[in-house]
Amino acid sequence: MKRSISIILIVILIGGIGLFFWQKNSADKAVTSTQGSRRRNMTITVNKSSLEETISGSGYVKPIEENSLSFASRGATGGEIEVIKVQEGDRVEKGQLLAEIDSDDERLDYLSAKNNYEQTLISGSKTEIEEAKLKLEIAKKSLAGTKLKAPFTGIITEVAVEEGDYVESNDTVVQVIDNSAYEVEIDIDESESRQLKLGQKARITMEALPGEELRGEVVDISAIAEEDSGVVTVPVTILIKDEIEFIKSNFSAEVEIIVSEVNNKLMIPLTAIFNEKGQTKAMKIVDGKEVPVNIKTGVSSGVYVVVLDGLVEGDEILINAHNAGTTNAQNSKQGFGGPFPPGGMGRGRK
Repeated sequence: MKRSISIILIVILIGGIGLFFWQKNSADKAVTSTQGSRRRNMTITVNKSSLEETISGSGYVKPIEENSLSFASRGATGGEIEVIKVQEGDRVEKGQLLAEIDSDDERLDYLSAKNNYEQTLISGSKTEIEEAKLKLEIAKKSLAGTKLKAPFTGIITEVAVEEGDYVESNDTVVQVIDNSAYEVEIDIDESESRQLKLGQKARITMEALPGEELRGEVVDISAIAEEDSGVVTVPVTILIKDEIEFIKSNFSAEVEIIVSEVNNKLMIPLTAIFNEKGQTKAMKIVDGKEVPVNIKTGVSSGVYVVVLDGLVEGDEILINAHNAGTTNAQNSKQGFGGPFPPGGMGRGRK
């Protein structure tokens, strides 16, 4: 009997010691949680600022104009390359001679038509004069077609033939680009395309130009969307507004298009708002106490949001209102000592 009583007393003593340390540990955790909550419940002062909403895309740099030149553009039927006047990398002016094919036949035709026209002017009828004049113009155009000239000022990027080569009318002879300005074509997801407008500003960065940010402008929005593997996008062209000598065709580029912006408006972090019963709220500090207030919000950047109503400049609010509210609610349910662990304390038999 005495042995049973001793065992019961030892069990009770051990249980009491365990309860003491469990309660103390729970209390320490509660204090730590409260202190952590206070640290987390940081406040900020509501101020006015500016906000941008952007959509992004990536693409490659292209010159505003590039052309693969052939003698077909000059009306010629082709022939042997007689002379090449340029090489890759040359800068050319509009109208400058680039290449020429053998023109003996065209020159003879021109001289014959010219002579016929001059003779017809002396003795021919009005109709004959008009016919002779038309033949002269055709012959003159054919002769001019044997000379390939630059359609605009730019840079020769390729010379595809050599002197002595025979070319058909559609064979590329040289390629030329207008390097006075460049543009970037990017693809914007169809879900964001409604926000696009001509003239919108953009920011452009390139791996080839680390640390530099170039100005851009939306100059073209395709009227037709494109589909690739189930993804639908809209091609958008952005003109690079800055003149940078080092830019080259086919550089990769990242573009941010500014689709909306607000200036001098009240703004708070998105973490400072929470939803309660369908109402957007913020936690305002009034006389040292946290008071939830209804607010109306506007455009958001994904990090900050414009406040249209409910707060004024200078108000102090919690920066993490949702988390703070959750933590406070949990702490209010847990008193010092707390509930017993599941199963309660063990008891000895009588």
